[in-house]
Amino acid sequence: MTWEIDVVLWLQSFSWLLLPMAILTDLGSPAFYLGLVGVLAWWRDPRFAFRLGVLLAVAAAVNDAAKLLFHAPRPYWVSSAVLPIEIQNSFGLPSAHAELAVALWGLVALRLRRPLVTVALGLLAFLIGLSRVYRGVHFPLDVLGGFLLGFVVLAAFLLAEPAVARAASRMHPSARILAALAISLTAIAVSVAIAGTDGIWTPDPAWTGDIADLAPVSVEFTLIAAGLGLGLVVGRELERAPRPFRSPAAGLAGTLLGLAVLVLLWFGVGLALPGAGLEAAVGVYIRGAAIGVWVLAGAPAVFARLGLLGPGPRNPHHPWKSTG
Repeated sequence: MTWEIDVVLWLQSFSWLLLPMAILTDLGSPAFYLGLVGVLAWWRDPRFAFRLGVLLAVAAAVNDAAKLLFHAPRPYWVSSAVLPIEIQNSFGLPSAHAELAVALWGLVALRLRRPLVTVALGLLAFLIGLSRVYRGVHFPLDVLGGFLLGFVVLAAFLLAEPAVARAASRMHPSARILAALAISLTAIAVSVAIAGTDGIWTPDPAWTGDIADLAPVSVEFTLIAAGLGLGLVVGRELERAPRPFRSPAAGLAGTLLGLAVLVLLWFGVGLALPGAGLEAAVGVYIRGAAIGVWVLAGAPAVFARLGLLGPGPRNPHHPWKSTG
């Protein structure tokens, strides 16, 4: 890892990059993508928001399982020379930020189909990955691995989506929810099984970096991703014909309210949950589900109750008739 450590140290020598890299990292965080899914659902296209949200859940669960498989360290664990601008208590390979950037911004680029936008989003994905190296939380190969996994997840999603949508359209609503529940529990079981093979993991004695209280063998991100996937399906079943905001001012008020609840669910509720055990795991799973339900069904229902929505539906068709 010597040459990779040298790359990290070289990037960190440019102190003026601290703020730009912090912004880029935030643009690649799961919290940002959840906000994007919400804004798309409330303003423009709930169907595409659903697709983007499901892809987020799938990519996050796959990344968590991959991290548990590879047991790769973070740069600042290995070398005390690396500045830990950000502290992470999970394994390093593959980079989740890099994977999500390729998968999610890739889906957005395919949706828009504009060459300049595609180039801009590709550059954004690259810079998000670079920011993770700068912040000392990923080796360059972690980021490359994340990019590769993002391409694989996006390709698999696009290949499977038409068949899954056709099968879902033929199912009863309760059957769709039960199927989503079964898939989410299977994802959790896979990560738990992988984590169970780790035994009592301990840091390498040769590492000289910050490894205090390190406990990276966890399935927390799988729990919230699986819950999010289930919540999105439930929210889509509860969703009614979407209606536009009645005015820009109403739209701004609704968006701020919707995002405030998302922040509360993502950050505030998480702080109030127990720290460990089955009770904590169930709480994380339910929190993820609540986020999905809020984005697609809860927020629009609150907007309607507050009189923020106009009279006409944007799309009167049943949400399972198409994935486009």
